[in-house]
Amino acid sequence: MSHPRPCVVLFGDSLTQFSFDYNTKGWGLHLSSWYAARVDVLNRGFSGYTTRAAKYLVNKIIPSAKEAKVLYTTLWFGANDAAFPPNNQHVPLEEYKQNMIDVIKMIRSHQPSSPVIVITPPPVDIAKWSADCDALKRPESSKCRSQESVAKYAHAAMEAAKEADALLLDIWTLMQQDKDWSRFLSDGLHFSEEGNKFVYDALRDLVKSKIGDAEKLDLYAGQGPAWSALDLQHPENSL
Repeated sequence: MSHPRPCVVLFGDSLTQFSFDYNTKGWGLHLSSWYAARVDVLNRGFSGYTTRAAKYLVNKIIPSAKEAKVLYTTLWFGANDAAFPPNNQHVPLEEYKQNMIDVIKMIRSHQPSSPVIVITPPPVDIAKWSADCDALKRPESSKCRSQESVAKYAHAAMEAAKEADALLLDIWTLMQQDKDWSRFLSDGLHFSEEGNKFVYDALRDLVKSKIGDAEKLDLYAGQGPAWSALDLQHPENSL
């Protein structure tokens, strides 16, 4: 089905799926507000997924250029891939990097002129994550993640973005520039309200500098004029 307005596709794991969470004022909600009445923001987050599965989703979620104009796609995987055995989410580092490159190429096969923004996995607060897993009676889940592992996957994401000529939002590095970065994470892995605002601000700044400001896009995507220019008594004359 054709999409009447331009859109932005957010593709990733739970860090993307939860970006529309109301309670933590998700970064995707902020983005939707920024683009309101101009661009539709599509959340295509799949909690628990890895790049190994992502390759089989692209054809299902990225519209063709004939179907929709995608301003850009965010690609955010790695937090789960970085989990180490025996966790079944683990994806070996080299496979992860190649998967990221392959997914970028697949997205471009549908949207050749649309930028892809690779986002690095964020740091993980192991103490906070362990406490959350214990509270949920999932102690085994706390033993499969580490800062050292995530660091390797963050750098692999950077390399994939460079090799595939994609844009990069390095949340791994940016977030840790704040000495109190743990406050950005609600459970040690997912974002708090402050963390969501941090991600949104960083993404918005990158988009404004590399792609364009939302406010410069056509209001209502040309589907109708601003209300002040609308013939309210005879709207058919304006639409």
